[in-house]
Amino acid sequence: MDRPNFILITTDQQRWDTITALGAQGVLTPHLDWLARTGVSFSDATTDCPICGPARSTIMTGQHAWRHGEVNNRTQPSPMASLPTLPGMLAGAGYQTRATGKMHFHPVRAHYGFQHMEILPDYYRWIRQLPGAALPKGHGVGENEMSPCLATVPDHLTVTSWTIDRAIDFQHTRDTTRPFFNWISFSKPHPPFDPPFSCWEMIDPDGLSDPLVGDWADESDPTFDAWREPTYSLNSCHRFSHAQMKAAKRAYHACILHIDHQIGRLLAHLRELGRLQDTWILFTSDHGEMLFDHRMGAKSSFFQGSRRVPMILRPPDGSSFEHLRGAKDLRLACLADILPTFLGLAGAVLPTGSVVDGVDLLGST
Repeated sequence: MDRPNFILITTDQQRWDTITALGAQGVLTPHLDWLARTGVSFSDATTDCPICGPARSTIMTGQHAWRHGEVNNRTQPSPMASLPTLPGMLAGAGYQTRATGKMHFHPVRAHYGFQHMEILPDYYRWIRQLPGAALPKGHGVGENEMSPCLATVPDHLTVTSWTIDRAIDFQHTRDTTRPFFNWISFSKPHPPFDPPFSCWEMIDPDGLSDPLVGDWADESDPTFDAWREPTYSLNSCHRFSHAQMKAAKRAYHACILHIDHQIGRLLAHLRELGRLQDTWILFTSDHGEMLFDHRMGAKSSFFQGSRRVPMILRPPDGSSFEHLRGAKDLRLACLADILPTFLGLAGAVLPTGSVVDGVDLLGST
């Protein structure tokens, strides 16, 4: 095999305990299960800064947030403007680089090394042009609210389906004379929790585990109020009844099921095109979601639900990494490790003087 291809699939706000093959109860994730069975799962993968923008800069630069300097979603200018990035270095090594889905960059359309981008504003431009198309998020539930709701567009017109549509289109139209790197970035299950009704129906709320609540998470403890600040300011989910929490968890996992179904579509096209023989697939999330643990919602804290993420790395079929099939790696892995791992597999090198905090998870460098 010549230089391999790379597909990085990320979700937004998916906690680690949401995949059946890795021990989750009451959920449906058949295609993520397949990735876990045919790849290596990092059981204790973490984000070093559990907020959307900083986590993405960590993926792009291989540096922890304390080093690259982006520690909130309002950091300006972006550290990616002055640092070598993963797509930039792969492009310099001859790769075709493409971003698909939610990037959360500043400015919005800055490429930072990607040769081509199709991002969320393109989805909204596209759907507005469809004759008689319904309005996405017409339910009115906001971007950080945890009240459950349903998609207001048909399954095939959701942003989740569109993201995979564009990734599949790239597989059929790309430059086949070059290896590729495609970052496919879903905007779900980040709130609003608005899955298609078909996925909502498939999740049994009684099969989902109850939130974890420590005996220290006392409503009357003023110290704990500081930890709960994101909950107070974003969603007030500490006021939810048990029935409301179950419904919200059902909607959250239904969003993940919808993502899983779309990943299945991508895998089918990769198999038909013979790309599973020469493509590494890495699946992870930018950060987790407290999902009512300790009466909290959202992220930004370093409790398990917020900082811990799924991470699965699947090698190409027939490669020299067959020993990774179905393996579980107990090491602490982090988002900063993605850059050096992919560079090592591509045989690319860091520019002189570059500083990277992540490590090559496969020891290729």
